[in-house]
Amino acid sequence: MIAVDVHAGDRRGRVFFAREDQALPSPKILADFSHSYFEDDDDIERDKVLRKLLEQPIIHADVHPSVDPEDVKHVFFRGAPGTSFFACVIISQNRLAEMLKCEPFVYENFVLQVSPLQAFSVDALRTAIEAWCERNYPGISLPSFVVAPWVDPDHYALLRELIDQRHRQVRDGLPSEVQPDVTVLEPAYEAA
Repeated sequence: MIAVDVHAGDRRGRVFFAREDQALPSPKILADFSHSYFEDDDDIERDKVLRKLLEQPIIHADVHPSVDPEDVKHVFFRGAPGTSFFACVIISQNRLAEMLKCEPFVYENFVLQVSPLQAFSVDALRTAIEAWCERNYPGISLPSFVVAPWVDPDHYALLRELIDQRHRQVRDGLPSEVQPDVTVLEPAYEAA
């Protein structure tokens, strides 16, 4: 897979190609990138809202998994209490490779951000969100992003069960004569 940097005015992105012999973008591909940077009129309106929102020093980003495939994440920035705004879609390197099996090239535009890593962790998601922000809003000071991966009720129930199971294993594995050391719970330096 080959990535080529492209520009549309002050906006930047990449075009990903499946094969190296395709990696010289033609004037048509570059022109198409310029025209397809925003996928629709909603993107243009959202751009204005997001630009204003990104002036805040701290942004809370909720990351929702796609139903299928799971390596596609939808990012929403929280605004005023009870509001959130769609920012972008983050895909993994593996998802990009799958897309390139079906298409000769893929644009990384206003909506799409390709993660620099194969797997998603909170740090990988934050890195992708920061890259999306820097690419789309080059003149804005980068805010701090607090990333909250969204967990649906089924995932939450599984997580709760795993935590409870581990707690039971630890509790049941302790000898009865074990007593907690209260000096560890409340060290002397904290009491002062």
